[in-house]
Amino acid sequence: MQANIIKTLGNKATVELVVPVDVVKKEYQKSFNKYAQGARIDGFRKGHVPKSVLMQRYSSSINRDALEEVLNVALKDLPEQAQSLGLNLNKTIHPEINDIPAFQPEAEYKITCVVTTIPQLNIAEAKEINFEPLKIEVSDDDVKLTLDNLRTQFSTLEAAPEGATVGEKDCEVTIDFEGFRDGVAFEHGSAKDFKIDMGRTAMIPGFCEQLVGHKVGDQFEIECTFPEDYTAEELRGVKATFKITIKALSLRKLPEIDAEFIKKFGYEDDKTVELFMAELKKQLLVQADMQSARYNLNSIFDKIMAHYGYDLFQPSKIELDAHIEQHIKENILRGQKTSAKDMQLFEALKPMLIPEALSMFLNSMLMEDLKELGALNIDTITDDELNTYIEQRSVMFDEPELYKEAIRNDQAEMNTVRSMCFNHKLYQSLCNLVTVAEKTTDYKSALELMSAQDKAVAERNRDLALKWYPVEPKA
Repeated sequence: MQANIIKTLGNKATVELVVPVDVVKKEYQKSFNKYAQGARIDGFRKGHVPKSVLMQRYSSSINRDALEEVLNVALKDLPEQAQSLGLNLNKTIHPEINDIPAFQPEAEYKITCVVTTIPQLNIAEAKEINFEPLKIEVSDDDVKLTLDNLRTQFSTLEAAPEGATVGEKDCEVTIDFEGFRDGVAFEHGSAKDFKIDMGRTAMIPGFCEQLVGHKVGDQFEIECTFPEDYTAEELRGVKATFKITIKALSLRKLPEIDAEFIKKFGYEDDKTVELFMAELKKQLLVQADMQSARYNLNSIFDKIMAHYGYDLFQPSKIELDAHIEQHIKENILRGQKTSAKDMQLFEALKPMLIPEALSMFLNSMLMEDLKELGALNIDTITDDELNTYIEQRSVMFDEPELYKEAIRNDQAEMNTVRSMCFNHKLYQSLCNLVTVAEKTTDYKSALELMSAQDKAVAERNRDLALKWYPVEPKA
């Protein structure tokens, strides 16, 4: 078999595969013999059907099976052929073939496919990457903020006294509003008896802020500008005027932190509030550890990919489609038998789910490429490594021995911890490639950074999806 590079772009190479005519004839003859020996046609003995009759009945099937074997031969030899051309391919190949030429049993077979290559990264260059991993310190203020959030969850609403005004938080205001664009009311821009939980309800920028200080019975106008990424395309970036009427105001009453309150979280009377606060801090430390681990791993992956260029880690569309179909089957169809209608659902949902799927595949592509280049050695987690990881985590719990026993007696939990251990080992290996300068922050600021990261990753993946997998316009 012969392979010719037509072009390369990013981590994709377009390759023309040429299967010699003698191989094509050989595979065709094998396919023909299989049907000749096994065909059962009335009037003829098995294995003695005339060729003309056999071809009339099974010609398309013989060609189909021969073509399948020719393709298998071409793809089987592709890694070795690609290597001779200077291309390094992953062990598992998922070639993209857009058009399969008609099969000719007496001619060489040419087929063009796109394959994913392993980029020849300069690993030493990764030391130029400055990475700031996040270390979260849980302070008493963080505990208080978490406690306030818990109190809010169990809060009650009481009618505000006459003359009370809308505050920035801890109150619920009921309003009528009507939106206007250039003096004309726009569709879906009005509502009556609309409730806003101040400090928690998400509205367009500036809307809630301009309600503060008003009281029941006030009628007034505010101006707001819709964000550029607003769901209704016709309103993106539009400046609008809203007529507001304050209908009602309720104040949020938070429960006292006492024995009755901590009972809601499973603590009995003999558990003091101080003990509850101490255990809450420990829980925050555990959460902070898990959240920072996720944030740091995603951050270092992104730092490395951004340095070398995202195009070098573009996943195969075939792999993405397979992942998305599996996601739909498991989470939407929930294992039900796939119908023709479901296939239409697959095609409709694929473009929308590609950005989400990229979050997993981009990191996976970089990890596999670094492993192939010998920069990572993290294939398996040994029992010793797993036990060490469990020991390190156990100190964050009140009763370390009980934690270790509970983990080791629960297979599902062990699988989760094994995955965490693998990610920890992966993260440490990636840190060895770059220049690290740890940054310490409080829990509240860390949550804001994590939220910003999630938003940035989602936007990046949307942009990459549009660039890499453009949606074909409908005819």
